[in-house]
Amino acid sequence: MGIWRIPQFHPPFQPQVKRDAPPSLVPPAGLAIGLIAYWPMDEASGNALDAHSSHNGAQQGTVGSSTGNVSGARVTGGGNNYFTVPDHADLSGGASVSITLATWVYSPGLAGGTICSKDNGSDAEWYLIHYASTNKFRFHMWSATGYSNEVMVQSTSTISANTWYHVVARYDADTNE
Repeated sequence: MGIWRIPQFHPPFQPQVKRDAPPSLVPPAGLAIGLIAYWPMDEASGNALDAHSSHNGAQQGTVGSSTGNVSGARVTGGGNNYFTVPDHADLSGGASVSITLATWVYSPGLAGGTICSKDNGSDAEWYLIHYASTNKFRFHMWSATGYSNEVMVQSTSTISANTWYHVVARYDADTNE
């Protein structure tokens, strides 16, 4: 999973979903521009290490490992099994901050759940979820001062169980999209 400080991908924000795209271990040239954090999620166990900077994720509960679509993958299984990354301004969103998230997602079922999120200790700033009632991916962005100025978008593709998806969520603060 990667997080960029700039609106990295075009056209204007739309969660981009690609099913079973061919894997690649080498990102295209230029993807490091504006990169804030990159978690390959290929560790056999333990914490999720940030390969780009120092935003390491601490394992909470029991997080396993498996074969991924690109290399290794981490298996949370939902519930109380996840990673926490300490709050840092680099990872913050908000009405005046552009941000791009990109990750591979695999779900053996269609129960839904949070894929990744950021809060400041009391308010959500952004999150990417598998929304079970529509079986689609959703990205929500709020101002950093609470649940105001919400921007929400939902993927057009319906999620199928046992399928890899490459999900890209982008928010452009200049256009509020």
